[in-house]
Amino acid sequence: MLFECGKDINCRRLLCRMSYGPATFDTPEIRLEDIICEIIDNSIAAKATHIHVQIGNDTHLEDDEPSLNFDVFDNGTKVIDTAWNQDDIEKAFEIEYDPNNPPIRAEGETGKFHVGMKIATLSKFDTVSMITLQGEDDFLQQHGVYPSIERISEDSNNRYGLVNNPSSEPPLTVDSEKIVSLLREKNMSTWVGGRTPRVSLLFGNKNNDREYKANYLKHLRTYFGIIYQLYLEDKDFKLTLGLWDSKSISPIDPFWENFTTENLREHALTLGTDDKKIVNNLSRFGTLAQNEENFLIEGNTMSVQGFIVPQGDGKKNTSKKAMKTQFPRLKINKSDTPAFLGGESDAGSSSLKSSNTGGFYIYRGKRCINFGGKPENNHGFYTLKNPITSSWATRLRVRVKYTEELDSKMVLHPNKHSFRHISKDIWDEIKKKMSTAIGGEDFRARPYNVSRPFCTWSGASQFSKMLAKEGKKVMWAHGDCVKCTLLIHEANDYCELDTCEKCGELAKINHCDRSECRTECIHCSEIGEHPSNECPDVEWDDDDGDDDGEEPGGDGGEEPGGDGGEEPGGDGEEIPEAEYFEEDGIIYATLPVDSKESCIEKLQDILKDLEISSSDLE
Repeated sequence: MLFECGKDINCRRLLCRMSYGPATFDTPEIRLEDIICEIIDNSIAAKATHIHVQIGNDTHLEDDEPSLNFDVFDNGTKVIDTAWNQDDIEKAFEIEYDPNNPPIRAEGETGKFHVGMKIATLSKFDTVSMITLQGEDDFLQQHGVYPSIERISEDSNNRYGLVNNPSSEPPLTVDSEKIVSLLREKNMSTWVGGRTPRVSLLFGNKNNDREYKANYLKHLRTYFGIIYQLYLEDKDFKLTLGLWDSKSISPIDPFWENFTTENLREHALTLGTDDKKIVNNLSRFGTLAQNEENFLIEGNTMSVQGFIVPQGDGKKNTSKKAMKTQFPRLKINKSDTPAFLGGESDAGSSSLKSSNTGGFYIYRGKRCINFGGKPENNHGFYTLKNPITSSWATRLRVRVKYTEELDSKMVLHPNKHSFRHISKDIWDEIKKKMSTAIGGEDFRARPYNVSRPFCTWSGASQFSKMLAKEGKKVMWAHGDCVKCTLLIHEANDYCELDTCEKCGELAKINHCDRSECRTECIHCSEIGEHPSNECPDVEWDDDDGDDDGEEPGGDGGEEPGGDGGEEPGGDGEEIPEAEYFEEDGIIYATLPVDSKESCIEKLQDILKDLEISSSDLE
């Protein structure tokens, strides 16, 4: 950065110019979506109610590698309400402050330092441009250029901030008349665009940026849906992407707030028998949420709220998959904001990768300023001990809200890709509020049927309790089910159509689970020790018969169960009664195991009792 003192070109006043070379703009940590969000923030500050984003095709500056560019249009009224002139648009392109020592934002601004649009865009593109309409016939334009070493070598006035840069002369890559025509046609007022990428914009296994385009557009829809959720929930605000006639981007809830156990249980009360049963079961695996806790910092209100979202990515044997099966649109009621299921794969950006979506989501007013995992913010956990080594930690999300009055304590990087500093008194309050114990109700799936503090402040991991760990073992496991309609069970539970591995009965009859058989032996009355047909108190015949060929159970060929061929149930040992019950149109019966004939007899008794003819059976 250099300072040059002198007169401006119109000799109207003495001024002190700050000028910038390439090092100011070489910030590789800024992503393409960060750049576009910076422009959207400016549009919101200009009171826009419709913002339209396009991702176009471009050519790499150095080797003609196919790449992308971007356009942002808006209908903001700021340029109209204040009757902008050329001085105003030039001022919009000034870098007024050292990016490493930014000022406090003005009240109501989403985040301008008069730095973001220029530095963010030129960190990746060769040019940044703005065109804004003035009345029915006129328009203003200004264009900034990356101050490369080569350009500065040709003319030192090509440094950013000196007389050649920025300028009102459009680069060859910008057709000003065409853009003005489009602005008028679409009832927009301002356009900002980045042209000619200097570096790769997206990263992964594809050959060039353009190959990511289709998936990246899907990625942007999700990303914008999270960042601008609170704006998009206002029906008077519209953010579109791609085609001009496309629907507004939908808001997305990263906290699965409508899928809490309590909300699902309440929703189940409105449903019919079958769906009620399914949703009540799903509720056991729903979001675990703290109450939102408010606190004061220097007389200004902040809030914090912790969430444990359902497990998984919606594709494997997880609770998210079960939720999506029952609620395909990822919302319970039509008016709800859909939940965030996951990012688009192979999109060229890792910002929505599952491992980057845990930690703190920090909101300044209605804008999600920063979220998730990056090296700059300790993978979303800032000054706290980072549990990111556990993939489970991506389910742990904390929402923090603050207002512009606390900007001096929540010091945000000018480009909003991270916080440079969060004051200790704020962290102390956050820690205090997050120490509140939650869970403990018996209607929750393990391990949250036990009350635990969301976060503790000692030990190897401050989140070990909420991670519900026993050593290195995480004490939760869920699996989906293809046998019944309940969709998901705890790993310790049987499906209602499973048989108990110990007693061989349908597990639901006696409420057996994988850790405990609860079936009583019909012979010795022991519970959960053995199947009735393996009771050690009964002398069981050898299945292969005796050596002398006698029929089992009698002397010299007598019929089983009596003296000289008596029928079962005569003067011999009494046959235990069969037990049965009916549920959901299915009859479940526990039959004696003495012989085939006794089973048939008791089945006939049950059918007679139920007034069912055996001829009616399939």
